[in-house]
Amino acid sequence: MPEIVVVGSGVAGLAAAVSAAEHGASVLVLERGPQNERGGGSLYTGAYLRLASEDELAPHFRQDFMWLSGGRCNLTLVDTLMAEAIPTIHWVRECGVRFSPAQPTEWLRRFRTVLPTAGGGAAILDALEARARSLGVSFAYRRIAHELTVVNGRVAGVEVIDEGGRAEHYDAAAVVLACGGFQGSLELQRKYLRGPAEHLRLIAPGSRFNQGEGIEMALRIGARPAGDYELFHAETVDPRSQLPEPSLMCYSYGVLLNARGKRFIDEALALPDIWYEEVARALWLEPGSIAYMILDASYFDLPGAQRAIRSEQPPITADSLDELVDKLPLDDRGAASRTLRAYNDAAHPGRLQSVNPDDVSVVVAGVPKSNWAYKLQARPFTAYPMACANVLTFGGLAVTPEARVLGAHGAPLAGLFAAGETIGLYHGRYVGATSVLRGLVFGRIAGRVAAHR
Repeated sequence: MPEIVVVGSGVAGLAAAVSAAEHGASVLVLERGPQNERGGGSLYTGAYLRLASEDELAPHFRQDFMWLSGGRCNLTLVDTLMAEAIPTIHWVRECGVRFSPAQPTEWLRRFRTVLPTAGGGAAILDALEARARSLGVSFAYRRIAHELTVVNGRVAGVEVIDEGGRAEHYDAAAVVLACGGFQGSLELQRKYLRGPAEHLRLIAPGSRFNQGEGIEMALRIGARPAGDYELFHAETVDPRSQLPEPSLMCYSYGVLLNARGKRFIDEALALPDIWYEEVARALWLEPGSIAYMILDASYFDLPGAQRAIRSEQPPITADSLDELVDKLPLDDRGAASRTLRAYNDAAHPGRLQSVNPDDVSVVVAGVPKSNWAYKLQARPFTAYPMACANVLTFGGLAVTPEARVLGAHGAPLAGLFAAGETIGLYHGRYVGATSVLRGLVFGRIAGRVAAHR
């Protein structure tokens, strides 16, 4: 039998498998998807890392976790992530992963520098899988792990369903759960999230494999939950697009209308990378979970403006706002035209001059716009439909800094480890460019500690 079973072959699972094998353990990796789609969301991510270089963390790392979580994050885990990040990046580099020089992110961000992975998440998967196979790690695809085996108070294996629906059982000295969150499960999203789960779009095709079994089967044996189960990492996306992560991050420079033709949120309270989750979640709760982003031509004169639109679908354009409204599938076009006229009557003359907050503000019908509140007047006018995408769920399992899953009474559950999205770390808002880093760091720790124990 394998000494360690790893459930999931994304960046966290492969990091755990390689780490355990390097420390002498025999390892089996179980993957829910087929081999050509292994890794869930890891296969599609750009794998940007919150690092200033391969040898330096990005500034304000700890402070941003505290700020964005409202002080609710587990600082012990954050400190572990910080302490292990650079050694882990060096280790991943030794496995064959390459990084590009740190560079500015999309032009409209407060957090301005990330370390890109050459080839994105797919390149990490390829390199770690090759390393794992060279160390003798075994892989089994189209396997759904659904129940943990407990013997004498210790996790001793996992129950599995194969692609033909047949039951399998794997004994193990330790199990590492690295099979993501529950963003692929409509049932669990309805159970936990506070909104219409059926209206959420998945950020990438691989996310459909994140069905939450790892979290649920650990909870059934007494694991302690952690993270914010009601919330998720949300992004504003073009619902027409077939691309992974077709984000729209320029709504702050225009006006957002819901399906009834009304504004519903301050579009410009902060830079979009600070505010986008709030906007995405707000439009998710609007009628039909849809909004329309209205821009005038001055937006496209801003430097790098097109980089904030990652959709391959063309915009809806017109030479007048009334004509643009007529082209949109709104429930109430008359209300939309009145909303835009009222906004233009109150807004400031002039054109957008800067991507930075400018304190040019207005309040219309009780809804403020805190920055970039200029009249929509430069032709042509442009609209994009906008929806909310679930990138990853925040709720997961509580773990120690050694990635050991904690039980309800605070002691670790013997033989059980977790890494990646299966760990509950985030509260309130996502801390940008930390998910892949979290997967690599805690996957490596889980594999090493499981092998030693």
